[in-house]
Amino acid sequence: MRDGREIGDKIIPYSALDSDKPKDLWAWLDQTSADTNGQFLAIPHNSNISAGKMFPLQDSVGAILTPGYAQSRMRWEPLVEVTQIKGDSETHAGLSPTDEFADFETYDHLIAAEGAESELIFTDAFLGGLSEGDRTYVQRNPERIEQVGNYARSGLL
Repeated sequence: MRDGREIGDKIIPYSALDSDKPKDLWAWLDQTSADTNGQFLAIPHNSNISAGKMFPLQDSVGAILTPGYAQSRMRWEPLVEVTQIKGDSETHAGLSPTDEFADFETYDHLIAAEGAESELIFTDAFLGGLSEGDRTYVQRNPERIEQVGNYARSGLL
């Protein structure tokens, strides 16, 4: 939220306990923006260990993505966190076999999935989103988003 504490203090933050469906989050952002005259955005975090669930080819109820879905996503989620650790959301050894750092500090498990291996990454969303078949049914690249990365070492916080 850009508008500072005055508006932030007036709202109750939205969480996955409210709903785990992106469309519900976007509707809340839209309504809250209208109610507060504030400017909001959502930044997907840890997409590299979500098994591709943050960048699916269908919406949360299994329907094929529409131009409206893509427009909402581009409006509310213009950024995605990308880091070079915990699952290689920036690159992957399978995609960049000659990059000696492509497997740097790889975290091999998904969030809340004991023992499940992380195979689908943010880069897969770019590759899938840029394929000709995916562009035809959405009429645009649904993942036309910017990247942001951060890294904090626990000893420095």
